[in-house]
Amino acid sequence: MKTKYIVMLSMFVLAFTFYATAQWPGNFYSFILKDPSGKTITPENTEYKITPVGKKTDVVLGIEFCNDSKVWRFSEGGNHYMGSTQELKIENHSSEMIIEFPSSMSGGKEQYYRNLYAGIINFKKGITKIKLPHTDAQWDNIKEIKLCIDGINFTSFYDISEFQQE
Repeated sequence: MKTKYIVMLSMFVLAFTFYATAQWPGNFYSFILKDPSGKTITPENTEYKITPVGKKTDVVLGIEFCNDSKVWRFSEGGNHYMGSTQELKIENHSSEMIIEFPSSMSGGKEQYYRNLYAGIINFKKGITKIKLPHTDAQWDNIKEIKLCIDGINFTSFYDISEFQQE
């Protein structure tokens, strides 16, 4: 009886241990979106529709507006396809823009999926590709900033906005 009790207790402890250490893989891109006149696009602006474009069924995509600023947060998560490019479609009455977000797997000393801030993106018809640092030294020197502070989600982003100017 004692052995049975120990085995059951061990299974119970193991079940909660694995649950407690499990991590949902994912990362965020953040950015400020402006219309052609320079006005920040927010959820209240009904002229624009923003939709994640899901190509794979094993990746979870989402877009939300941060409570504390003018910043959008595009999330990517799942167990597969995180190393691929994801797209966000932005439509208004007369045109469509696609933003391509490459894998955020970084170079540098510490290689992992990072939360990245792409800076200001201006709405324009066509495809806009987010650019990443080219060298390990550039990855190692990216500044970390705090955005989308809501007490629940990740708020630490690496600022790659300067690379969008290239």
